[in-house]
Amino acid sequence: MQETINHANATGDLAWFNAAYRAWRIEAEKIGRVMSYAEALARLRKAVTKRLITLDVINLDADLLPGIFPELPKERAENYVDDLKKPVPSSRTRPRPKPRADGSGRRGISH
Repeated sequence: MQETINHANATGDLAWFNAAYRAWRIEAEKIGRVMSYAEALARLRKAVTKRLITLDVINLDADLLPGIFPELPKERAENYVDDLKKPVPSSRTRPRPKPRADGSGRRGISH
C-alpha cells in the first residue's frame, strides 16, 4: 500500500491530495487545529486500505477526502474557565519552550 502511495506521489498523481492538505491546513490554523503531513498520509493510507478491504480496489481518488480531512467549524470556539473571559489554550498543543540564554532553544540540557 505504501509503495502505491509513494509511487503516486512521485508521479504527481497525488497532486489533488497535496492541494487538499495545504488548503485544509491553512483553514485549520485559523481555528487552532493542526495535522502534520505524516498524519494526513497515514489517514490516506487508512482510507485506501479500507477501500481495498471493502471493495477490493486500490483507488487513489479525491472522493477519499471526507474520510481524511475532518470538517472544520466556521468560527473558532472560545473556551472560558470559571466564567472569566480568559481564553484557555488547547490541551492538544504544547506551548513552545522559551529559548535559553545561549540561543539554543533547548531546555534542561546544559553542556
